[in-house]
Amino acid sequence: MGQSQSRQMAEDTKTVGAVFVASLPTAVAAGVFAIGALLVNVQIQSARIEATIHQMAASLEELKIDSRTKLADLDKRVRVLEIGR
Repeated sequence: MGQSQSRQMAEDTKTVGAVFVASLPTAVAAGVFAIGALLVNVQIQSARIEATIHQMAASLEELKIDSRTKLADLDKRVRVLEIGR
């Protein structure tokens, strides 16, 4: 009873250990894949943010040009009104 139980427990321990050892490469591969997927996701988000920033910069430049045009037009109108006095 003692020998067979200890032998069976030793085999069970080896089996559990063997399962862990056998599953380790799969777990590592899954972890590496998950990290790779996160890095790709971060790069995609970064590209989206960069595109949004460029779009906002273009919009600001357009607003700047528009405001300069309006300011120049107002300046011309004020000069015409001052000359007319």
